[in-house]
Amino acid sequence: MRNTRLGVRLTAFVLCMMTVLTVFSPALAAEIYCYGTVNADNTPVYSNQNATAVLGVFNKNDLVAIESQISASGLYIVRLGPSTASTGYIRMSAVPDNTRIFQLTSGAALAQLKSSAGAVVDTGSLAEGTAGTIVNVKKNVNFRSGPSNKSARVKGQKSVPKGASVSIIGEESGFYKLVYKGKTGYVDTRYVAAGGTVPSTPETTPPGIGQGTDTGRITIGTGKIAVEAYKSKPVPAVETSLNSAKAANKNTIGYMYLNGTNIQQPILYNVKGIDYSKYNFYNKKSAEGAVYSLYGKDMTRNNVITGHNMRKSNGMLHQLHHIQEKTLGYTKCQMTEATCAISLDNAPDIKVQSNRVWDISLFGYNKWEVWAMYETAAKESKNTINYNINHLAKYSPSQIKTWIEYQKNRSEYKFNTAVSTDDIFLTLYTCGNNYDSSSAQSRLYFFLKAVS
Repeated sequence: MRNTRLGVRLTAFVLCMMTVLTVFSPALAAEIYCYGTVNADNTPVYSNQNATAVLGVFNKNDLVAIESQISASGLYIVRLGPSTASTGYIRMSAVPDNTRIFQLTSGAALAQLKSSAGAVVDTGSLAEGTAGTIVNVKKNVNFRSGPSNKSARVKGQKSVPKGASVSIIGEESGFYKLVYKGKTGYVDTRYVAAGGTVPSTPETTPPGIGQGTDTGRITIGTGKIAVEAYKSKPVPAVETSLNSAKAANKNTIGYMYLNGTNIQQPILYNVKGIDYSKYNFYNKKSAEGAVYSLYGKDMTRNNVITGHNMRKSNGMLHQLHHIQEKTLGYTKCQMTEATCAISLDNAPDIKVQSNRVWDISLFGYNKWEVWAMYETAAKESKNTINYNINHLAKYSPSQIKTWIEYQKNRSEYKFNTAVSTDDIFLTLYTCGNNYDSSSAQSRLYFFLKAVS
């Protein structure tokens, strides 16, 4: 009898662990097979498996009771609260696999889970004609002609600004259909809250952000780079990774290891036949590409490193945005496309001086300090990127001083770091988070200098 019970438990466990499941049979529908933790605030709970009507929301870290899974729709059937058998539907992506807890027996442990399970919060029934507000974005959210991130933006009204009031007239495939300034379009439900909802972003501007003057002194030097002044030995983790990368790919010239992020990448340089914006570290064609130097394997006054912003996979240099956003006071990723809604708790706080000295091994220099940072919009002039990534080798000290002043003035946070025209610079950049088009000029820049 004991072996029979064990077999039943193992069978149930396997059913819950399978990645592709059909709907569980009605006879099992009333049972709870596992619990999971929601990964974002304002996660919608739907009344049907077509995900066309919202019952309410779960919030980040809510524990939800999962009855079953509908793989074809990408949905879990979940309990609406700890003391009800009523159910709704939630997207599987909202409950990561590694948060699921399997309790297949009754008893104290299961009772504790049941009592701590989160309850759906009523959103005020965002039904047709309901007023809504744009939230959880830096400035604007894309206004689409259809319920998809691939749909074209609405002609004459390509975006809706943060804080704008809208009229919700429907919902489809995770998007609200709404009216703004007489135009009808679609916005991802994550960025629309019922009228009167307080945005999750800070109400006050942290010190140093926005307008003002960077008080860090700019010193005009001799015009000669102090080549040996800041050379040092890399930290062990970087040294080991750099040596391994060089052994695996002879085009490796450096390595970056940014604590608190997933950015642990070799730095390559392009060679004939291999453009690392299109090839990965293993010299295979890849949409992710690799992190690479614009100016090859030789050091210059301004060394420029770039790589793709992989919004969907949260890969390559995407988490530079997490550092920027944490600096600006946000608590989760502000990307307005795809699926990233990661908490910024672990991202480094570069308002603290020690956190903005980064372990990047390049040309014998292993410590680099951030002194300016900002993101440009889609309509930015192409002259900006050309100016920012100039190698500065032919600039006079006064011209370099002007370049430094320009970056400090545009910086979204005033770091008040002293900079000299004799410093060795590193400009690190990637694409902006709000994808507009392949020709748009939205970029995120970090400007660093070599330090000892």
